[in-house]
Amino acid sequence: MSENIPAWFDQEFQSDVHLAYQREGSKLRNTVRTKTDVKGERTHFNTAGKVTTGTKARGADVPVITSSRGRVPCDLISSYGGDYVGDLDELISSADEKMVIAKNFAHAHGRDTDDLILSRALDSAIYPVGDFTVGLTKGLIQRAVEALNAADVPDDGKRTAVVTPHAWEELLNIPEFADKDYIGETEAPWLQGSEAKKWRNILWMQHTALPSTTGQATCVIYHQSAIGHAIATELRSTWSWENTKSEWFLNTRILQGTCLIDPKGAVRIQVKHDTPLG
Repeated sequence: MSENIPAWFDQEFQSDVHLAYQREGSKLRNTVRTKTDVKGERTHFNTAGKVTTGTKARGADVPVITSSRGRVPCDLISSYGGDYVGDLDELISSADEKMVIAKNFAHAHGRDTDDLILSRALDSAIYPVGDFTVGLTKGLIQRAVEALNAADVPDDGKRTAVVTPHAWEELLNIPEFADKDYIGETEAPWLQGSEAKKWRNILWMQHTALPSTTGQATCVIYHQSAIGHAIATELRSTWSWENTKSEWFLNTRILQGTCLIDPKGAVRIQVKHDTPLG
């Protein structure tokens, strides 16, 4: 087995891991505010309060509008993932095998990103909708949307709803969500499987990282501006030869963090999680 790694392979693998993380690693990264190339282990997201306009008489001064401005801190943490690779020669000679390893680590770090985003979304200060006594119903969804609207959260197509796999199947029992007579064939989930879809101007998707216990689960709807994700360095990888094991060790790492920017921009939906389907 070779104890020297070709420079071209190191660079190519780094690129593969980086692209796999961006394209497939995280489901939720593109649904929140993002900052990249952060320096240090803390950054801030700027906030601005609601403003109102006024009128003026002829010759009078234009009214000065002062909005409340602030900054929300976002602390970054490092996460690592590593594994021993016994047969590096096979990876070097096989593009398919190389991508399997790259995607595996990209998905692992992507799940960390989603966990961080969801934990902030679930920190929402808006009162929770539901009390774990019924499944995900149209009524609960209407109450959640009503709460966002009442808080003046923009209905601009940048809201995201994340539900559990069981709750997704419950959505399929809502005709307005699943029936092409309401939404057309382009958004029909029966035709597209469980991929994300737009409904009520909200992007809906399922995720396995939502908190759930026996018979209970929490789903969430949030606006893109409510949560921030900061990243100092994109996902990186390094290889090192371990003499004591006579194997290559692959180390991957990322420095990232999330914060709740606007507590009113997300609402939790607490559902019963063992309701019969069909």
